[in-house]
Order: sequence, then structure tokens, then C-alpha cells
Amino acid sequence: MTRQSSSEVQYYEEFVWKEDLFANASDFEDQGQNPTELCSFFPPSFWRIVKEDLNGAFGLERHEGTSELAYGVSLNSQKLSKSSIDMISDAWSTFKMKHVYKEEDSGEIEYNWSQVSVLTRQSKTKQLVLFIDSPPAVVDQIVRDCLLNTSRSVGLASHVSSAFHDPFIWHALLIGALETEYEKDYWNLRNIVRGREKGRDGEPDFPLLHDLGRHLIHAKEIFDVAINTIDSIMHHHQSLYGEFRKGKALGIEEQTSRERLHNIIQEKLYISEKDMTAKKARAISLNERHHNEINLGYHVVTQKANQLSIDIARIARRDNATMKALALIGVLYLPGTFISGIFGSNFFNYNPPNNDGSADWRMSDKFWIYWVITIPVTIFTVMLWAMLDETVMLYKKFIGIVEDAMQKWWDDLAIFNKRRDAEEEYDIGGFGANTDS
Repeated sequence: MTRQSSSEVQYYEEFVWKEDLFANASDFEDQGQNPTELCSFFPPSFWRIVKEDLNGAFGLERHEGTSELAYGVSLNSQKLSKSSIDMISDAWSTFKMKHVYKEEDSGEIEYNWSQVSVLTRQSKTKQLVLFIDSPPAVVDQIVRDCLLNTSRSVGLASHVSSAFHDPFIWHALLIGALETEYEKDYWNLRNIVRGREKGRDGEPDFPLLHDLGRHLIHAKEIFDVAINTIDSIMHHHQSLYGEFRKGKALGIEEQTSRERLHNIIQEKLYISEKDMTAKKARAISLNERHHNEINLGYHVVTQKANQLSIDIARIARRDNATMKALALIGVLYLPGTFISGIFGSNFFNYNPPNNDGSADWRMSDKFWIYWVITIPVTIFTVMLWAMLDETVMLYKKFIGIVEDAMQKWWDDLAIFNKRRDAEEEYDIGGFGANTDS
């Protein structure tokens, strides 16, 4: 990431210290110096915003009295001389952003995270300002619109020259620059959701819809935490200003100037908080729209499945009518086929008329054999079918009894093992040991 060098930053007051305002979290890992000195330079709880993955944070540490501060620590080529400084406070704020976008070539939804922070250190004679992992657009807005342009007569940019009197102006400047990025992130998500709404004629891609739902949940969480962070900044800013007014006597002109700057920062933070609240409301609305789209997808799939079931039932009814027709044909032809089969057997003999005109039709006196064999076989077949059907039912019932018995046995075994383990622990403790010898 490109950092703003000292040559590009104007110095507005001799007390305002800012040689290199922008850094990356990786700059804290490889500095070629004693890590103990670097750790002692920054407040202990500050390192969370550098090393941990946070969704937002605000921290404040006050150092009362005189302390030796190791200003010889180098970060991004900045050097400070050792001096005895009466420290007042360190304050830092962190904001999370999730940039979701759609690849133009593949159409896949991609995303990346940003964790932007600002640290301000205020003493009676110096002020340290450090922005960490700021996106290029945020760097450009802060530096070009605020630090390099003092001709503005309105807004925070016109009061940067008085930043030494209130370090919270840097937090407000960062929040103001991040609002544009938050707005872009929201509209990127909105355009993706709107694209899914317009393309609902095709088959719903449920994995993609659920991934998009995850991004929307993160968006709401990010806005929630950002609102909470801004609220914390406003609260501590007001609290510190009240303590400052009680503890230091100022001239009327300086008091008026400080109070004006304090009010402007409070107003800017208040407006930013309301803007974040509006963005959160839009994110919630967008999430509800997305849920409606998912529900619509489920309903469309269910409707298509129901229509398919109706079509299958219609085909089944048509097949059923065909089977009925075939069965009717079978019923019509079966009696005649059965009778012709009997009379066509060897038990019957028919001789056509001979020369004298007489016909001969005879039945064997052994015809009873047919009935002796057919009737028992028929009865046996019916009984065998009934027995097999009952056997299947009995088998299923037997399997159920066996499964219940096995489950009961496993439950009893588990209870026994627990009881045995408890007794062993009791004996090991020496309370249940047998003392008889």
C-alpha cells in the first residue's frame, strides 16, 4: 500500500507531529530493531488491532504524570528523540469492512476484508497520529481533501490545523472517509441481490444464495459494530473534554476555539452514527429481500416438484386405465380359455362325423384324476402364499424385538461402566478401600 511521505504533508503547528501518517500492519512485524522497544512504545492493548482479526474496536489508555517514553523507536522511517513527556492519553479505533464484488469474466462472487485503524497519542507538547491498513481511497481522501487542502471553510478539513487541541478529529476524519467505502460495499451487495431478483426465471442456485446471505449477515454485523464504536468514541470524547475543562484554566478565546472544535467533532460523529444507522437499516432490508428471494426459490422448486408429481399421477392413472382394460380382456377371455383347455385335454375325445353321418364325442373315465391333482395344488398354492406373507410379518416383528433387546443391553452396559468407573475413583481416593486385614 502506498504511504504518504512527510514531504507531502503540511505542518500546521509546531506541536503537531506527523512524519508518516500511514502504515500497514506488516510494518510492525519486520522493523529490524529490538521488538521490546517497539512493544513498549505502543500501549499493550493496542496490539490487538494489529495482530488479531477484529470486527471493530475502540480503546483508550491514559498515562498520568511524567514518564520516559522510548521515542527512539523507528516505524516507517520515522524517528523521535528521547525526552521526558507528560503523557495524557492514547486512543485508537478500528473498523471492519467486507468488500463483496462480482467478477465480470467468471460471474463468481468474490470478497476480501479490510481492517482499518487509527491511533492517536496526545501529550502536552506532542501529538502522534498513525493510520493502519487504510485502503488507497481512504488515504487519498484524508490526505488530499483534509491534510493538503486548508482552503475549505466548512467541515473537519478546515479545522485540521487545530488538530493538536483535540486528537479525536483524526478518528472523525477516518470515519468520514470510511463512509464512502461502506456506501460502495452496500451498493455492491445490493446490485448482486438485485441481479438475483431479475434472474429468477432460471433455476435457483441455492449454494450461491446462501453464500450471499452470509455476506449480508456480515454486513449487518459490521454496521452494528461500527455504530457501537462511534458511540464509544463520542462518549469518551465528551468525557475527556469535560475532565479537561475542569482541570485546566484557559483564556476565553482559546476556550471558545476548543469548545467550537469539540462541538464540530461531536456533530460530525453524531451525523456519521446516524448515517451508519441508516446503512444498517438498508442492510437489514436487503437481507430480508434476499430471504424473500430464497423463499421464492424454495416455493418455485416445490411448485415444480408438485407439478411433476401431478404429471406422474396423471400418467399413473392412464397406466391404471390401461391395466384395467387388459384385466377386463383377461377376464373376458379367461373362462373360455379355461374351458377350452379342459375340453382340449386328453380326457376328452371328439371324432368328426364319418361316412354314415354320426359323430363320436367321449370323455375319459379317468377325468377325476384332473380334479384330484388340481384342487390340492390350488389349495396348497393359496396356503403357501398366506404362510409366506405371514412369515415376512413375523420376521419383521422378530427383528424389532432383537433390536430392542440389543439397545437395552447396550444401555445397561453403559450404566454398568459408569458405576464401575465411579467405584474405582472412590477407591482410588482412599475413602472406599477395604481396611479389613
